[in-house]
Amino acid sequence: IYAEGNSIVADCDILKNTVLESGYNSMGSTVVINNSILRDSKIHHNIMRDCRGGTVRIYGSSALIENCKVYDNRASGVEYRDHCAGGISVSGSATVRNCEVFNNVDNDGAGRAHCAGISAFVNGASTTLALIENCVITNNKCYAHNAKNATVAGGVILNNGAVLRNSLVAGNLGNNTSVAGVWAKSGSKVENCTIANNGAASATACGGLLIDGGMVTNCIVYGNLSSTADVKYNSGKV
Repeated sequence: IYAEGNSIVADCDILKNTVLESGYNSMGSTVVINNSILRDSKIHHNIMRDCRGGTVRIYGSSALIENCKVYDNRASGVEYRDHCAGGISVSGSATVRNCEVFNNVDNDGAGRAHCAGISAFVNGASTTLALIENCVITNNKCYAHNAKNATVAGGVILNNGAVLRNSLVAGNLGNNTSVAGVWAKSGSKVENCTIANNGAASATACGGLLIDGGMVTNCIVYGNLSSTADVKYNSGKV
């Protein structure tokens, strides 16, 4: 499905689609929401291969996904970490609200798996807002078989003005990733969230929250498993 120009996609069951593309510039996705609305729908059991987008890709200042479930999707062979996700890829000043994102897998034998749950990336100034709020992101799995290339997250990755607010990130797994739960990169914000029981299966990853230039406010982080730490701080504000 490709929706643009203030279209509305509602009450849909989108499943068992396969997207096959090749290379760095392939922005294919099962569902693309461009300045449109996707609501009250289920997106599940879809397959992505060799693409830069997520299973659901949303972008544009008026783009909105709300009250949806995105689950049991599979992505592999992705080529660019800031846009790719097994679940939802958010770019620009789009909004994801009141959604459940669970049991998605990002897996690639070449070591380029990037994010299994939600990836939010803003091109341009960090004042631009990509908002994820009131969401539940659970049991997503990111398998990267080459640790050198896999600087990624199991649950959520945020960059350049993206905001994660009032959400639960729990039970996500990262193999050869930088963090299993949430990676708060430069200019991003994590507000009023619970990050719990995520697990990192690599020697240098942290289990719960990696603060790498982002700002974290009023969050609960507990019970995450790793060989290093529940929370790892590189730079940013807490």
